[in-house]
Amino acid sequence: MAPSAALAPALADAATILGALIELDAPYSPPATGGLTDADLLHRQRLLAEVERRVTAASAALAAEVRHRSRPDLGHAGLAQRLGDRTPERLVQRMTGATKARATSLVRVGSLLPSAPPAPDRAPWLADVAAAVAAGTLSLDAAEAIRAGLGTPTEEVPSDALALAASALVAVAAGLTVEALAVRAREELQTI
Repeated sequence: MAPSAALAPALADAATILGALIELDAPYSPPATGGLTDADLLHRQRLLAEVERRVTAASAALAAEVRHRSRPDLGHAGLAQRLGDRTPERLVQRMTGATKARATSLVRVGSLLPSAPPAPDRAPWLADVAAAVAAGTLSLDAAEAIRAGLGTPTEEVPSDALALAASALVAVAAGLTVEALAVRAREELQTI
C-alpha cells in the first residue's frame, strides 16, 4: 500500500534523517533545526527517540552476547579477558565509549532480552520489560528504573507479584519521565 500524499513528505524527511545517520563513510553533522516548525521539530525528536530505543535494544542484545562469551567459566579464554578487559561490562564500555553505568545497563538489560543467551541470573519477572525494550517501546533507562525499583523476589515478594507490577509499569512508562517511573516502581514494590 502506497503512503498517502500527505504522509509522503514526512516519510521522505525521515528517510533523509536516517540516511545521514547510517552513512558511516561520510562525516556527520547534526541537521539544521532553526527553520523547522514546532510540529516538524517535535516529529523529528520523536522519530530519533524511536530510533535511539531500537539501536539501544540492538546494542543491549550484543552486550548480552559479549557477557555470554566472557562468562567466568571460560576464564582467560573468554572474550573480554582475551581482549584485555577484566569484565564484559568493561569491554562494552571500551567498545562503545559509554560510561561504566551505561555499559553495565547494556549488559544487564541485554541479558533479559528474549534473544539473549541463557544466563543463571535471568529475571523472568521482568519478561514484559525485556519484551518492551526488544520492541523499541521502552528505553534502557526506563527498563533499569523498573528493574532497580522492583528489585528481586523474596519470601514476602513473590516473582509473580513482581511480574504483574513490572507489566503495569511498562504500560504507564511512556507517560512518565524515567525519574517518575523509578519512584512509581518503588511505590509498586511497597504495595506488594
